[in-house]
Amino acid sequence: KDLICGESLNVYGRKILLVSCDPNTIDWFLKQGIVQKPLKLSVEETEGPAGPKVPAYNGYGSEDDLYAMGMSLEPAIIDRKLEDFARFMRAKGKVLRFLAKLVDAKGQDKDREFVINYFLATDQVSVY
Repeated sequence: KDLICGESLNVYGRKILLVSCDPNTIDWFLKQGIVQKPLKLSVEETEGPAGPKVPAYNGYGSEDDLYAMGMSLEPAIIDRKLEDFARFMRAKGKVLRFLAKLVDAKGQDKDREFVINYFLATDQVSVY
C-alpha cells in the first residue's frame, strides 16, 4: 500500500516520486486490490518523444551539417572511444619486440644491444 503511483516515498531521507510501473506490476497490484494509475507529468508526454530541435540555418556550412550537429553533441568522439576500446581488447597483452644495435657505435658501445617493445593495446614504446 506504500507503493502507489503519484505518491512520494521516503528513501534514506530523500523523497522519491513514484511515476509509473510496468504492466506486470500493475496486474499484481490489481490482484491485491490496489489500482495503479501512471502519473502524467505533462501534456507533451502523450504526444510521443520529441525529436531534437534544430536551430534556424544561419548561412555557415551546409544545411546537412546543421542537421547532423542537431542530432548529437559528440558524434565522432563516441565512435572513436568505442573503436579505441575494441582495438584495446583485440590487442590486449600483444607486444612487438625488436632487437636493435647502434649503427655508428664506437668503443664499448659496439656490442651494446637494445630491446624495443611496442605494446599494441596502448601504443606505448619501451626501450631496454
